[in-house]
Amino acid sequence: MPVFPAMMQSDVVLRERGNGAAGPLRPPAGRSIPDDEWRLILEEAREQEVSRCPPDRGLTAETIRGIARRRGVDRATAAVYAWLLGAPGQGPAIEAFFAGAAAGPSPDVIRAAAGRLTVLVVPGAFYEEHPETGAGGESMIRELESLRIRVHRVPTRSCGTLEQNTAILRRALREHGGRECALVSLSRGGAEIKCVLRDDPGALRSVSLWVSVGGILAGSPLVNWVRTRRVIDWLNWSIFRWRGRDYRCFTELARGAAGSLAFDVGVPAHMEVVHVVGFPLRRHATSRYARSWHSRFAAEGPNDGVMLLEDVLGFPGTILPLWGADHYASDRWDFRFLAAGILRHWHGLDTAARTPAAANG
Repeated sequence: MPVFPAMMQSDVVLRERGNGAAGPLRPPAGRSIPDDEWRLILEEAREQEVSRCPPDRGLTAETIRGIARRRGVDRATAAVYAWLLGAPGQGPAIEAFFAGAAAGPSPDVIRAAAGRLTVLVVPGAFYEEHPETGAGGESMIRELESLRIRVHRVPTRSCGTLEQNTAILRRALREHGGRECALVSLSRGGAEIKCVLRDDPGALRSVSLWVSVGGILAGSPLVNWVRTRRVIDWLNWSIFRWRGRDYRCFTELARGAAGSLAFDVGVPAHMEVVHVVGFPLRRHATSRYARSWHSRFAAEGPNDGVMLLEDVLGFPGTILPLWGADHYASDRWDFRFLAAGILRHWHGLDTAARTPAAANG
């Protein structure tokens, strides 16, 4: 798919690019966005300048919802995407990650990672019952294994509660023995790491990088919608009971006070966090479920069909927006690209951490 022509991009200017110089707003390296969709993003970037909501100021949840109400969820999605590319605290980091991923891991990066790094993959919900969703992390595991990187899937319970799976994750981290590792979580796996950060942050002392892919960190409005409809909730509970599943593994993912994720956490200084988040328009929804949930939550703001995009804005870390991917679109999550970016990013962190030590003898 063609990228919107550079000559048309030049009239929207980013503030504070990586070297402090201004430059044109453009798609991240290695990413292609159809012409009409890039035009929509540029229009929202211009609108932010007119409305005095430039990238160097915070984009609040109220502002995002206001755009969705006045101009529709697609324009609100484009507005958040444009804001992230232009934000001084996000834009340069986004470009650096995507540029590294597009370049691919060099032999030196692969050699260093193969020698020192272990990647622990924390799967999402129902990964055993529905392997077609990719929530088990098979695609990421396959890409890393092809580069001879040590990678293990944490054996969390597919329908386990947060308490059960947090205990399993903490045990896996202890068994890892303090050797350097990176965490890659998928969907609900992000919620489990968030719980470890609250309950036992010391368990993460050997983790230098956490990459949260579609992480449900503040709960999902999908759960709230089901729970407020008595008949649907009862039918859902009955299915869980019939299958011998604990219904709490669903209900505790409700957004807000109704669930178990309405708390803030700090991130240790030694651990960097990267959020990989899908940014779909209505047209991008890949299934009837995705279309239904995306439309249902449209009034609340941009969403990926499971979580509201505003929820990740308040969490520490770099946000990597994947244009055109919804929560269910496993075929649109380019795990080869992400694996390359993760290794390049880890190597940059590792090199920076080792340089002072080398300089001190």
